[in-house]
Amino acid sequence: MAVYKKKHKKIFSSAPRAKKSVAKAKNENKTDNKVKSRFLNDDKVLKIVKGRKLEQKRKTKIGITLIGFVVVLILIFELSLPVGINDSLENFFSKMGAGSYPIDTYGTSLIDVKSANNYCYVLTDSKMTAYNSSGKELISFAHGYEKPAMKKSATRVIVFEQGGQNGAVFNLSGEKSKIKLENEIITANISRCGVYAIATKSEQYSSAVSVYDINDNLIYEWYSAEDIVNCMLTFPIGTKLTVMAPLVPREDRTLTEQLDIDMKQGFARVEVNREIIRIEDYLIRIQKGGEDTLKHSNIHLLIDRLSVSSDQATISRLTDSAETAMYEGDGTCMLRFYLPDGSTQLFTFST
Repeated sequence: MAVYKKKHKKIFSSAPRAKKSVAKAKNENKTDNKVKSRFLNDDKVLKIVKGRKLEQKRKTKIGITLIGFVVVLILIFELSLPVGINDSLENFFSKMGAGSYPIDTYGTSLIDVKSANNYCYVLTDSKMTAYNSSGKELISFAHGYEKPAMKKSATRVIVFEQGGQNGAVFNLSGEKSKIKLENEIITANISRCGVYAIATKSEQYSSAVSVYDINDNLIYEWYSAEDIVNCMLTFPIGTKLTVMAPLVPREDRTLTEQLDIDMKQGFARVEVNREIIRIEDYLIRIQKGGEDTLKHSNIHLLIDRLSVSSDQATISRLTDSAETAMYEGDGTCMLRFYLPDGSTQLFTFST
């Protein structure tokens, strides 16, 4: 019985330990739940922050895309519209407004009328006026030309004085360019992109064509060989002249290297600040004075020297020399005439 009692006591003595283990497990579960709850809350905060960042990135991408789209749209309009966005908008808004027909024209006689889709230009002996489709006056220009003429494109109009030296370019909002030339205007024309060409003549040549871009920069000028001959024939027989070309270094050569090549090709002289000098002597001068000698020097390659004459041999020689000058000078030929009073006159022709 003693043994049985000991075993009985042993069995019941372990019960309190089991209760402690259950309580401990409950505490551990509570702790785990708190930790899990905290991590869940932290995860929600992280998701909110991450969501806000993603939303901000999305808005930034949308903004950049919209800006890019607007830039591309502007470029497309700028390239597709003949005179660009500014001119097109000026023309568009200028055409707005109401007027009435019939209209009274300025001046005593009507010279020309040029019409387009919903506007027109009227040229009289004293003014050029533009009207929209309802008769509203858009622009008015008092030209004062003796022989006014007008040429129109889809976007602009050029008004000029035939036989005079003045003109102007307009769109529907007003004057865009003022033209003032030294020689007599024969005719002119203008394209829908704003590029305009003017043909002129003078005592030295029969005709020349000058082409200007929309910003009035000269982009092309043309003279014929006949004009060069005519220029020579305006001077007295026997007048000395030289045919020259601007010295143009090629293939990244220096001026001294180009001069050395020209000398080897058979050219013997250059004009430096109106002084004619042998190329070999000028190269020696450069060696003594250094490259600074070239800084303030106006150098032309001398192609030929001759005297004014109307015989066919001289004319043929001048034509050949002019072609050589055009080639060596990248499309530019110069004639210098030496007058009896010691002065000179220089004429430049370009292709």
